[in-house]
This record gives sequence, structure tokens and C-alpha cells, in this order.
Amino acid sequence: MLYSFQGGTDGWSPKQPLISLDGNLYGVTANGGTKNCHGKAGCGTIYQLNLTTGAEKVLFAFKAGVTNDTADPTITLRDKTLYGTAALARGAQDGIIFKLSP
Repeated sequence: MLYSFQGGTDGWSPKQPLISLDGNLYGVTANGGTKNCHGKAGCGTIYQLNLTTGAEKVLFAFKAGVTNDTADPTITLRDKTLYGTAALARGAQDGIIFKLSP
């Protein structure tokens, strides 16, 4: 086992295959990250897992009640940048596309 999610701010319910880049793994969780999200505990996270140390770092926590109000995030890698989608974005009811440079 490399990492065990704690079910809080680090996220829980990891989904989709992991992405490998520069000695780290990147992924998303469907829940966790924030304390409240549409009646559940968190809208999900984008995280980095260091393959050498096993340390997990949350790069972004989706939140409720602001423009990044999301559900079910996904990510892909292109040119060392993470791109993703998320459903149920406030102000963009059909979803959003985002990018994140780790």
C-alpha cells in the first residue's frame, strides 16, 4: 500500500486511473476536501502522491457555493499540465473544463 485516504480533507473515493509525471502520481477523488458540499462531506480533490515518500498532497479541493462548485472530477495529462472536467458547476450548470499545472 502506498497511501491510505483518511476520508477528510485529503479526499476519499479515488476514481479513474492514476497519471504518472516526474516521480509523482496524480488523481482525483469523488468526495472529501471540504467540509460541506451539497449535503455530503466534500466535492472531491485533485491530489499528488510522491512515489518516493508516499506523501499525499491536495493540489485542489472542489468547493460548494462558489464558481468551482463541482461533482465527479476527472483529469488527463498533456504537456505536463493536468486538464479535467467536473459536473454541476454553479454558473455553468452543464459542467466545466479546467487546467492545473502541478
